[in-house]
This record gives sequence, C-alpha cells and structure tokens, in this order.
Amino acid sequence: MKRWHLALTIQEILGTALFRIDVIEIPINDPSASKIVSSPAVFADKETGQLAGLWRGGDHGDPYETQNTRMTNQCHDITVFPTKNIAAGACSGNGILFDISDPYNPRELT
Repeated sequence: MKRWHLALTIQEILGTALFRIDVIEIPINDPSASKIVSSPAVFADKETGQLAGLWRGGDHGDPYETQNTRMTNQCHDITVFPTKNIAAGACSGNGILFDISDPYNPRELT
C-alpha cells in the first residue's frame, strides 16, 4: 500500500486523535467504569514512527469528473468481529482492517 509521510513523529504530537484509534474497555457489569486502554497510531510507519496517511488529499483529476478530497487521518465506524479477530473501519473514505487477536494492541493488516 502506497503511503505518504508527515515530517512529524508520533512522539511530537502526543495527545492528538488524528492518525489514531482509541481502544475502550467496557466492563459489562459496570459500563460507567469504561476507560481508554490504548490509543495506537494506526497511520504510522512501523519502522520510523513517522505519521503516515493512506491519501494525502487533493484533486483526483479532471474537475468536471471528480472532486477534491481530504487527507486520510482518522477512522470512524469501526466494526469488530471478535470470533474472527478482525475489526474493519472507515477512515476518511478509505477502508482499513485490523488484526485484533491482541485486542489492546490492534495491528493494521496490509
């Protein structure tokens, strides 16, 4: 999968929700005790730690046949399939799959 990179590393933008997902633990018997247990950067180069996106954003071509889009830097609507150890998410118009065999540390599948 082709990626583009920012000049920043994850360590330089701590606390940002961009380029990350939150893993939330919800106790069945006490949902009010829910908490975020990890916030992995899902769009980061595994070797360098540089934040990376699936799509830089911009013009896709002929303005009469296409449109401008924004960069891919967030995920939403993540659906979990626990019996398959897979989660699927929509990320700014792109799809993404995660290996959730270690649910606290999901890994992007490529």
